[in-house]
This record gives sequence, C-alpha cells and structure tokens, in this order.
Amino acid sequence: MLRLAARRLASKSAAPAPGIICPGSGIFFWWQAGATGALASKFELGRSQFAGTSGGALAATLAACGCRTDDALGVAASLCRDAGVFDRGPWALRGVWGSIVRAWLGRLLPADAAERCRG
Repeated sequence: MLRLAARRLASKSAAPAPGIICPGSGIFFWWQAGATGALASKFELGRSQFAGTSGGALAATLAACGCRTDDALGVAASLCRDAGVFDRGPWALRGVWGSIVRAWLGRLLPADAAERCRG
C-alpha cells in the first residue's frame, strides 16, 4: 500500500492525488505514523486524501495535519510520564487513556485541524 502511494507521489503526471489509508492498527499505530511521516518527508502530501479507523484514524489525522511523528512520540511519552502510566503495572492505561489521548491531540493538532480533515 505505501509503495503504491510512493510511486504515485513520485510520478510527474496529472494523476489524481493518492489516497493513504491507515486501517485499525492497535500496536502498529506508531509504524503507520512513522510510514506516513516518511512519505511526508519525501513528497508533498498536501493534496492527498487520508482515511483511517481506530488507531489508523489517529495516524491519518496527524498526517493530514502535517504533525511530525517525533513530536507526537515526545508528547505521548511526556503525558504518560505525567499520568504515572509507566509505574502502574499491566493496567496502566485503565481510567486515564481517554484523557491522555484528548490532551495529546490538543497539543499536537493545529487550530484548523477540522478544516484540514474535512471530507
């Protein structure tokens, strides 16, 4: 999927902008975010369409808004440290996951994120 997107992005033709799809990813969220970040570092993704579900929707949203993967990881680690996630054992995210994700997106997404992701 990413190889096809890279091939389309590299072509000089007037082909429609490529679509980048990030399916529900679970533990592969960071891989998808890194892959879209790598594509963004090599190609202009401004006209691309992004779609995703679950964790893939987060990766697609970050990519559509031009957020850097390194920044996303740093903010996520900081929020988890502040919430004591790394000291809480196997159920570390229980009861705090939603607030961490809201704070994470609040710090990362630009003010015009809804407009960038419309459609």
